[in-house]
Amino acid sequence: MIEQLVLPKCLRQDALLAYHDHNGHTGIKRTYAGIHRKYYWSGMYQEVYNYVTSCDKCQRSKQPTHHRPAPLFPLPIEDTLSRWHMDILTCLPKTKDGHQHLLLVVDSFSRWPECFPLKTQEATEIAEILYNEVFSRFGAPRAIVSDRGANFCSKLIQALCELFEVQRYHTSSYHPQTNSTCERMNRTIAQTLRTLVAKDQSNWHKLIPSVMMALCMSTNTESTGYSPFQMLFGKEMNFPFDISVQPKDGMSKTAKNHLESLIDRLKIVKDIAKTSVENSQEKTKSRYDKKAEAPKFKV
Repeated sequence: MIEQLVLPKCLRQDALLAYHDHNGHTGIKRTYAGIHRKYYWSGMYQEVYNYVTSCDKCQRSKQPTHHRPAPLFPLPIEDTLSRWHMDILTCLPKTKDGHQHLLLVVDSFSRWPECFPLKTQEATEIAEILYNEVFSRFGAPRAIVSDRGANFCSKLIQALCELFEVQRYHTSSYHPQTNSTCERMNRTIAQTLRTLVAKDQSNWHKLIPSVMMALCMSTNTESTGYSPFQMLFGKEMNFPFDISVQPKDGMSKTAKNHLESLIDRLKIVKDIAKTSVENSQEKTKSRYDKKAEAPKFKV
C-alpha cells in the first residue's frame, strides 16, 4: 500500500521545481516517479510532461536521443578558392618513405582537390602544408572547414589562420555532413588508389599526381556540372590524345584578348555552376528534410 498526499494546486509548482530543477533536471519518467511516490493529483503525469519538455535548461543542454534531426541548412555558395574543406584519410599502408596518411584539401565551389601524403597527423605537418601549398599558392581563403580533431583545433593552426585572417569552421560531432565535400572525395581517392596501387601497396604516395589529374579533369555531375580544372582555368584539361587530334588555332592572341576571353568564359562557367550547385543543394535538402523536424523551444 502506497501512502500519497493529495497535493493542492497551489503547491504543485513547488513540487515540480523540487523534483526536476533541484534534482539534476531528471527526465519525464524519473521526475514523475519521484513525485508519484509521495504525492497525487489528477492529471499529474501530463503536468509533469509539460513541465519537463518546456524546461529551458533541458532544451538547451541535453542531446535528443530519438528525436528527428533538424532540417538541413547548406553552407552558402561563394567564389572559387574562398572556402577550403580539410580532412585526413588515415591508416593507409605505410610507404618506404614513412607516409601513412593523406591530407585532403578541397575548394568548396570548384571541388578542386589538393592531396598531400603525411607521415603523421600532427598540427606542425599540417600547418606547414597549408602555408606552403595552399595559402602561398592560392592566396588566403575566407574560411577553412574541418572536423574537431585536436590537430585542426590546435593553437598552431589557429595562429596560422589569424595571420592570414582566415575564419575557421569546425563540424559538429553529431553533424559531419557539413564536411561532406571531403567525405565524398576521400571515398573516391581511396577507391582510385586501390585500383592503381601495386600488390604491396607501398607506392601509393607516388600515384597521387595521377589521382589528382583524374579528379581535376572529371566533371562533377552531382554539383557544378563542370570539372574543377574548367572552374578555375576556364577551359578543359587536355590529354596528349586531345593535342594530337585537335586542330591548331592559327590565330595569334594578345594578352588583353586572352584575358577578356578568359574572364567571359569563367563568368559563364561560374554562373551556370552556381545554379547547378544550388539545385543540387535543394535536392539534397529536400531528401534530408523528409526525415527532419525543426526544433521547437517551449517557453
